[in-house]
Amino acid sequence: MQKVAAITIASILTVFVMAFTAPQVFAQNGANDGMHLSINASGEVNLKGTVSAVSSSTIWLTTWLGTWTVNVSGATVLPNGAVLSDIKVGDKVAVHGTMGTGMTVNATKIADHSIKVRTLAGVISNFNAPAGTLTLTGKNNTSVAVETNSATKVFINGVASVFGNLANGMTAAISGSLNTSTNVVVVDTIKSPAPPVVKNDHGKFKRFVNLFPNWHKWIKADKD
Repeated sequence: MQKVAAITIASILTVFVMAFTAPQVFAQNGANDGMHLSINASGEVNLKGTVSAVSSSTIWLTTWLGTWTVNVSGATVLPNGAVLSDIKVGDKVAVHGTMGTGMTVNATKIADHSIKVRTLAGVISNFNAPAGTLTLTGKNNTSVAVETNSATKVFINGVASVFGNLANGMTAAISGSLNTSTNVVVVDTIKSPAPPVVKNDHGKFKRFVNLFPNWHKWIKADKD
């Protein structure tokens, strides 16, 4: 145990000694494990790793040398449309910021690679008004869990409404952030009913032309 602790402390000291003696102070990259750590002489840090814990203003990121504390207040969150509360334990994230004290980073940008901005449409089930949740089942019977928050906007028949006015069996279109590690969409907007699907008949028309290449002559003959 003492040997492991000594190695960890020595590794950390090496990082900070190098930080003041070389332009590229430290860099480690793992192509297979998704981890990355680099620090330059100006104290700028780039981290990639897995979120091990979260709070309202801090995330803890497991990557090279162990677990780093990342101060996220004021940081820009990517992809566009995502917010800090979308970041969950287990997410794969990349952080850019500046060194703090010890293994602490003051983040300026956070990219959560587990979050994808999505627009989905389907039928509502498992509707729970008090909890602000529902399940949306779309094409191919693919279902996603949907969560709302205080910023979620609801429109029914094009008119601003409230979440409690939705119901099981209604169709809806949602837009929000899909967390691929939890398969939960935190929605920005819910619109019901869902817009109708416009069928593209171009393929059918093309097959018709192939079968009846002289169709335009028939139309001309009818006019004559």
